[in-house]
Amino acid sequence: MIVIADSGSSKTHWSFLNDAYADIFTKGINPYYINSKEIYEVLEGAFKNKFDSITEVYFFSAGCNTQVHKKTVEDAVLQMWPNAIVHVESDILAACYATSMQNKGISCILGTGANSCYFDGVTVQQNIPPLGFILGDEGSGAYLGKQLVNAIYKGKLSDEIKARFEAEYDCDMADILNKVYKQSFPNRYLASFVPFIKSNISIPEFRLIVEKGFRQFLKNNVLQYPEAASLPIHFVGSVAYYFKDILEAQIEKKGLIMGKVLRSPMEGLKLYYNSK
Repeated sequence: MIVIADSGSSKTHWSFLNDAYADIFTKGINPYYINSKEIYEVLEGAFKNKFDSITEVYFFSAGCNTQVHKKTVEDAVLQMWPNAIVHVESDILAACYATSMQNKGISCILGTGANSCYFDGVTVQQNIPPLGFILGDEGSGAYLGKQLVNAIYKGKLSDEIKARFEAEYDCDMADILNKVYKQSFPNRYLASFVPFIKSNISIPEFRLIVEKGFRQFLKNNVLQYPEAASLPIHFVGSVAYYFKDILEAQIEKKGLIMGKVLRSPMEGLKLYYNSK
């Protein structure tokens, strides 16, 4: 049995190719943040040795862009399924397979984090480094959440919006600073504020946050690829999916070609591997 795993910073989607098992979701597995032992504990908690028939694993994850980090994941997967053939790749390659399939295109991720690349139909030919939510990741959930917090506590939004935000998330500025600077996975925490942005998107200041994030993503990432002018620009991720209309408007303003927008790459990954 073949299993495909697509992991972002927030969650991992496991799907069994050509099998009746229901899809399984676990927490995100990013080797930048957790080691092999912790990854194995996630697998053991989710699968509990009930899937001994797994023979091949295709694992795509944020953070799997170096051999060291790929091995971190591979070691944990092999501890779970020692007889399986394991393939570990970056989540940007999953985005390519899911959207471009075997064609040329610019494939992007806009979820908790952000990424982009030029894909020639076979391999990733160019990848502008996203640099993470502190130094980059423009347009991502973590980026938008950071801009929202900045706008609230620097007085750019009304006291009424600030009160509603703090009530909905049961927090104040001290809580946010503690979770961002002193606790694990601050990117996930900041991205958790995206639903508040979505529910208030009719307010001009909220829409401006999203528009600015997408403009910065296109400028700093997509437009760096010479091929972007002539190829479709594809997206996977919840942020791209939920703000598709704003994203498409920004694409059109740049004179680019809008491609596919998928909430998750898994549907496209299943089509890709079933067609091979």
